[in-house]
Amino acid sequence: MSSDEAPSDGTGRHAFFEEILGSRGLDTRRFVCLVCLAPAVALLPLLTAKIPVTIHGAREIAGYFQALGFVRTGLESYLYLTPEESFSALHLHSLLSAPLVAAGYHEGGRLISLLAAVGAAGCVALIARQLAGDRAMVLAPAVLWANPAFVRHAWVFEPDSLSIALTCATVYCALEYVQTNREPWFAGTAVLLVLGITNHMWEATVALPVVVLLATAGKIRRAAGLGLLAGTAILGVLYVTGLQPEGPSSLTVHGTQTVGIQVFVSSDFWLAHLDLYQGLPVPYGVALTILLPVSVLACGGWLYRAVMTGSRRAYLLASWTASGLAIPVLLAHGYLIHYYYLWGLFAPVAVTVAVCCTELRPAWDLGDWLPTRDRTVRIIALSLVTMSMLYAVVFQVGALGGSGAPVVQHVEGERTENPEATRAGRQLAEYSIDADDLVFVGDWETDFTRSAGRVAVYSDVLFRERNMRDSGGVQYRPELPKDTCTSQIAAGNVVVSRDDGTIRITDCR
Repeated sequence: MSSDEAPSDGTGRHAFFEEILGSRGLDTRRFVCLVCLAPAVALLPLLTAKIPVTIHGAREIAGYFQALGFVRTGLESYLYLTPEESFSALHLHSLLSAPLVAAGYHEGGRLISLLAAVGAAGCVALIARQLAGDRAMVLAPAVLWANPAFVRHAWVFEPDSLSIALTCATVYCALEYVQTNREPWFAGTAVLLVLGITNHMWEATVALPVVVLLATAGKIRRAAGLGLLAGTAILGVLYVTGLQPEGPSSLTVHGTQTVGIQVFVSSDFWLAHLDLYQGLPVPYGVALTILLPVSVLACGGWLYRAVMTGSRRAYLLASWTASGLAIPVLLAHGYLIHYYYLWGLFAPVAVTVAVCCTELRPAWDLGDWLPTRDRTVRIIALSLVTMSMLYAVVFQVGALGGSGAPVVQHVEGERTENPEATRAGRQLAEYSIDADDLVFVGDWETDFTRSAGRVAVYSDVLFRERNMRDSGGVQYRPELPKDTCTSQIAAGNVVVSRDDGTIRITDCR
């Protein structure tokens, strides 16, 4: 036992800390695995939550129908649009979800997201170890999971957790290549970079820290090669998406030029997601609001250190944080309403916090039962993981909703239970119909795609237009008499009517 370790008799309170926190308990790697996996366990009840969720449910509708398109038509799905589909991606997340959807697991994308989140936490830990040692490796994934936004991305049927995992894995492979000079790590960097770009294209921003890392290591030709590869991958994505019906690009609709650079000195930008009109849970909105200025400060701080000291680590963290900031900066208009534009900041900020904490030299001794720095780091990590799990259970699962518990008794989570819509969708699935056989009538909400989205998802019908109302002739006629086959439009079709929340299916064929 090192001089830094205090003796323990293995009984009472000492026994617990020796088992979990001490040198005779879990080794560092196993403890890190615990940190990476424990919050994911709290999210397991959400793997069967029905599509879509409450907040930005259209993204889940998009992810599901992209997967269903791959199942039904394979690569031909790149020739048409599905409901709410993005105009600038090859949808790797949906492609990975497709086998699960084909097996009848409609919510399969949630499992892909959760696995990606665990992988992202593991990559963050490995990066932190490379940059600052074992203590940073313990803290980094705990800090990542402590972010309520990351917790949400970890289970929704959306591509962002996979984006985080792929970009983190790209950075890690580049670090290993620089340190070992082994070609397989460079090949891994290149492959992961391209895979990331095929997910949602904005993952291309991770090329910045990778190129900077290689350049500062004197590998200029390799850096240029990866930059060229990223550009080629972007052109490839644009070519394939160009085969689909044309739609506005995110830069055209959500670019900063639509609001002007003055937005960066307004509270509308810096406090965009503190406004709870979007339905975001309070901890979520607060975390997003804090994340943006912290990222700007971190980027500036690392850049200053890089210039003053020439530190390769500082250059990497400055450029990695800058790559995450590029999305809300270039798409400022979109960021005002799309909280998920900050996904690229979760990992570099988590690593930054871990690295900075390990560089501090505070009075680590917290008493005779917790005398070592390593144990202190572990107890901090466990506290963050516990906080993450509580957030997941209370605000995402909604386990205390209706329980009478103070404050959180009204938090129902994001599993929007709408058994009527699910039942109606499954009833439609029993019919042999196409999208052009459907007529929706009644008091559907103004946003038709989202309100009828659950019915559509569980109907197993493939809709081939971005706007579901335009898909193959599907009709929306709120003025028609409900449940009638007498009208010319309803005759020969299947009528889906909604009246005060009650949904009925009438086969008029």
